[in-house]
Amino acid sequence: MYPFFESIAVISGQTRNLFYHQKRMDKTFKHYYPGSESHHLDYLLSKIKFLDAPMVKCKFSYNETAYKIYQIKYQIKKYHAFYLLEDNSISYAYKFTDRTAIENLQSKVSSDSQVIITIQNRITDSSFSNIIFFDGYRWLTPANPLLPGTMRASLLAEWRIHEESIQTSHLAMFKSFKLINALNTFEDSPEYPIELINPTLIKT
Repeated sequence: MYPFFESIAVISGQTRNLFYHQKRMDKTFKHYYPGSESHHLDYLLSKIKFLDAPMVKCKFSYNETAYKIYQIKYQIKKYHAFYLLEDNSISYAYKFTDRTAIENLQSKVSSDSQVIITIQNRITDSSFSNIIFFDGYRWLTPANPLLPGTMRASLLAEWRIHEESIQTSHLAMFKSFKLINALNTFEDSPEYPIELINPTLIKT
């Protein structure tokens, strides 16, 4: 019923990066619902009473004419291992509610681990976030993510991270990495040593 969604961070009652969520929704409408007016997040969310919590995940599910809002208290999760997993056919260019293909990949590792999806030996994303790597001087993010995220967009606009095509063979050049998305900021996301990424490529 609602084929698309946005996960929006609400910090102490205030939405974060709403401009970038609206921009992505507008792009989705232009592609799938041409001629229809996109939902106005600023107006619709201004009428919502958010949960009383330091951080809330607000899921805005929608189709061409309707929407549904769901809230949950959110805490950043930390992972203990990461695995490179290749899938050369996967595509997730829009924020689809149906994440079956990605969930199938993630199911190949334990719940306290995370997959890093590769396409033709290029790093893309983890199962739920964009990824940034630190080489000792700059933070770099893959130029071809599965889905360009809102936190990624804001950090690129601020020149705090930079795009590069990152191959699996480049990982040894980096010192550490972070997972970023709407709920995981540059500051709050745990910084992991690059050695936590298992170098053995798992092929689907």
